[in-house]
Amino acid sequence: MQRRENANPDELTKLFVEITDDLSYTRTFYNKRSVRVYLNYLSQLVFLKVNKNKKVKGASFVKFFTFGLPMEVARSWKPILLSLVVFTGAIMIGIVSSANDIEYAKEIMGSSYIQMTDENIKNGDPMAVYHQHGNSAWSTFGLTTNNTIVAATTYTFGIVGGIPSVVILIKNGIMLGAFHYYLFYKGVLDNAMWIIWIHGVLEISAIILAGGAGFLLGGGLLFPGTYTRLQSLRITAKRSFKIIIGCLFMLIIAGFIEGSITRYTNMPMALKYSLVLGSLALVCFYFIAYPIYLYKTKIKTGKFIFNDTIPHTEHKKIPFEKVREVGDIFNDTLKLFRQSFGNILRGLSLSGFPFMLSITVYHFFFLTEYEQELDWWKTLENVFYLEPSGWVNLIFMMILIVPVFLSVYYALFLYRVNQKFKTYGFYKYCFFGLIKIWPLIIFLVFMHLWQNPLMILIGVFLVPFIFQFSYFGFYHEDKYGRLYRTGVKLVFKSWLGSIGVFLLQMVIPLILFFAGFILSRIFGSSTTAALDFITQFFLEHVNPFTDNVTQYANALNFVLYYFFLVVIISFVITGLAIQFHSVRERIMALTLYSRLQDFGNKNNLFEHIDEGDF
Repeated sequence: MQRRENANPDELTKLFVEITDDLSYTRTFYNKRSVRVYLNYLSQLVFLKVNKNKKVKGASFVKFFTFGLPMEVARSWKPILLSLVVFTGAIMIGIVSSANDIEYAKEIMGSSYIQMTDENIKNGDPMAVYHQHGNSAWSTFGLTTNNTIVAATTYTFGIVGGIPSVVILIKNGIMLGAFHYYLFYKGVLDNAMWIIWIHGVLEISAIILAGGAGFLLGGGLLFPGTYTRLQSLRITAKRSFKIIIGCLFMLIIAGFIEGSITRYTNMPMALKYSLVLGSLALVCFYFIAYPIYLYKTKIKTGKFIFNDTIPHTEHKKIPFEKVREVGDIFNDTLKLFRQSFGNILRGLSLSGFPFMLSITVYHFFFLTEYEQELDWWKTLENVFYLEPSGWVNLIFMMILIVPVFLSVYYALFLYRVNQKFKTYGFYKYCFFGLIKIWPLIIFLVFMHLWQNPLMILIGVFLVPFIFQFSYFGFYHEDKYGRLYRTGVKLVFKSWLGSIGVFLLQMVIPLILFFAGFILSRIFGSSTTAALDFITQFFLEHVNPFTDNVTQYANALNFVLYYFFLVVIISFVITGLAIQFHSVRERIMALTLYSRLQDFGNKNNLFEHIDEGDF
């Protein structure tokens, strides 16, 4: 019936209810029988057919804007108020600083923009900038895009603690305050202010709301309460996304007004008053008065309860000793890396990251002063090879790369024995395990002595040697000599397989790199646009406070790409460990007897992949 297009919906619904009732019964009394899987299959087919191409009702859309969004604003009034306070304070800083020194306003706004404004003032139209560039359609599109980028950046950067959101709010607030005082200084504020705020009421309100959404997002990560940080982040992401949707609609309307209405700077004053005061009244009612009413009548009285329940997700323990195919190796690597990444970061925060920050400060702020911003590979090359020189660079390379291996090995050790991270235990583990990293140290020495691109290909061929010969001393409690004798055979048995796994794991970074390379040729963007965007954001906001911004740019490039390489190296090591134990189990069959004992006692059929243990 579900395959027919003209099936009777009432009868189909009746059968669906019967199937789900039977499914519930079989889950209780016949959980290990195939009938459960069969009924689950049927219920999924009917469910997907019923919900296929399900249309969103207009009533849901209206309800979101009449109740859902104002209710979320009422609930999130604290981060929104904080955003308002930060932005208002930044406006006052811009006004006071410009009042003390008018050159401050010129420096903040830029000489070219100030010069254009002065010319417009002389021509009797201070706000002529709104109709000087293109037609209304292109102006609307460009202004909406630019404002949306600012709001989206303010929101998304909240995930790193909210500090970048604060910086963006302060920067835009100072610019707004300085610009208003400059117009006052020129004696044209009375007329110009009503032009600016025709669209500015909605635009500025949207940016403040985006800042509040960013603070809400960051607060979920910093203050998880009784939830895990991931659960808390999922909750606040869902809540803040409602607010940012409201911001998007406001920015679209503001862009249309700025591109199509504000451009008529000579409109009657009565119309200007009506537009500004009407927008202000709408914002005050929708985002202040109405949320306050909902808060007092619905939230505070307990008549409305928010449903923030996040389903508990229990991580399945990844067995090391298991025979795997290539696809299973990659899937288990992703799972194991995700579950161990926290301990990897903890280990690096106690070892590699402090070294990295010390080297960054020493190299880019005390040792060398670059006259131009270097590409990311140049920053790495200069630290590892050019400056200061010789064996010092080799030491830099070792103290930045060796802790990555040790941190991953310790994280995998904790995962195997199911223990929590301990600082003393980590340092003890690294101290006694440092000598076991001798294959990596030998390769780094040869790479330093022979600085040739061929070392990349040689490194790929030597991946089994570098990893597995160093991993011998970490995967078991036996003496290193005994592990070495039994492990040599495993290395050569899995040499080509290890190279294949390594290349498979490098597919994702390579695809991203080449995709970025193609996009850079099409759109003129960088091949590493995401990390370059972070650098660009930082430089835009640190530029007013320093005369030499290149050293900050190069230092930040080094920090970002070192962290990027750390993630890749950690992921590769995790995958090679999974592959090593898979080969070890295939050859030595260490868990065969225990699996034979459990034969026939566990489920063979499951509704979803990885549900239960085989």
